[in-house]
Amino acid sequence: MKLKQRAPLSRFLTIRPRDAVCDLYFPESVDDLVRFTVLERDHHLLGGGSNIIAGTVRKPVVTLALLEGRSVTEDIDRRQVAVSMPAWTRIGPLIDYLVANGLSGLEFMAGIPGTVGGAIVGNAAPKGHSWDGVVRKVIYVKEGSVLTATPRFDYRRILDMPEPPYILLAAELVLAKDTAAKVRTRVKAFQKKRLAIPYPSAGSLFKNPEGASAGELLETAGCKGLAVGDAALYEKHANIVINRGNAAYADFVALRDEATARVKKTHGVRLEPEVKFWE
Repeated sequence: MKLKQRAPLSRFLTIRPRDAVCDLYFPESVDDLVRFTVLERDHHLLGGGSNIIAGTVRKPVVTLALLEGRSVTEDIDRRQVAVSMPAWTRIGPLIDYLVANGLSGLEFMAGIPGTVGGAIVGNAAPKGHSWDGVVRKVIYVKEGSVLTATPRFDYRRILDMPEPPYILLAAELVLAKDTAAKVRTRVKAFQKKRLAIPYPSAGSLFKNPEGASAGELLETAGCKGLAVGDAALYEKHANIVINRGNAAYADFVALRDEATARVKKTHGVRLEPEVKFWE
């Protein structure tokens, strides 16, 4: 187990807050990880860093970057396969693998950053899509035990799992056999829908309230382009949080609070952050 104290976190986070630091642990084996979860019962897990804004983080942070693993694909029947893979697999290479092998079921993730584990835990997916029906089981570590679960999913969350923190180790996905050409066509269609953001970003700042769009609520409350220092809501989409250059953690907190207050005052709705704030 390697430890870097007061490690700068900016390069690990897609939004690049300038003052993000933590004590960062690098387990080199599953045994290291199991021991870590015994010694540090309360911790953060750093995956792809695509939905995290951090300052000076008091809790220990663990990353799976040094762990090794491989994916295994097995036939279920003539129409489906089971693909088992490490949770730290990046979404981009996963989509490339599925296209190359003509495997369908996750085309909707094309162009979305992060890791498989992070996407599963947060049920990261565009509107109308979910990891439900794709994930057959997960393997995770909690307080020194390696356990297996069959999760269900709801909007932006995983169900039938223990209270956090726990660390996803692997997932088994059920995918449909198809042709590479057809999977590639669907992937390209989803990629065309993605908004190109020319700034460091953590994506959507807030979750959509039931029956409403956070982006629309923010826009009508005058939040499109709202900025505190270099922390801002994107001019082309009011719910996309960006770093225009040198934003600090406190800037993002102030931006979140101001946007929350404006929507509450205008619409009587209190928005819930989708991005995780670590301090």
